[in-house]
Amino acid sequence: MQTRENDHKGHIPAILQDEIAQLPLVDLTPTAVRGFRDRLAEKYSAATVVKRLNLLAAICQHAIAEWDLPFSKNPATATAVKRPVDADKKRNLKGMLACDSKLSAIRYKRYALLSLSR
Repeated sequence: MQTRENDHKGHIPAILQDEIAQLPLVDLTPTAVRGFRDRLAEKYSAATVVKRLNLLAAICQHAIAEWDLPFSKNPATATAVKRPVDADKKRNLKGMLACDSKLSAIRYKRYALLSLSR
């Protein structure tokens, strides 16, 4: 899987090389995660920042579930730390195209029904 390979080559090492990796997990706070996000945003695209934040959130979720970390909530989730704007341009474009094609289909059906009724 290419995506997993990219995680191992780029995303995971980037997290481990950041100062956030020096914090014990129990000391991880949304403030620390926001600092991590801001440091990443200086160097990388919004999509890369979101990918790495989501990876950090998954790591935290695994620690909460498997190691009983005493978090009341995951400090790296999107509800705790805002993601950069415009990071999902491709996903948003796909959604817009899907809506356009559905509207076109509805218009075509309506036109076809009107044509038949004449």
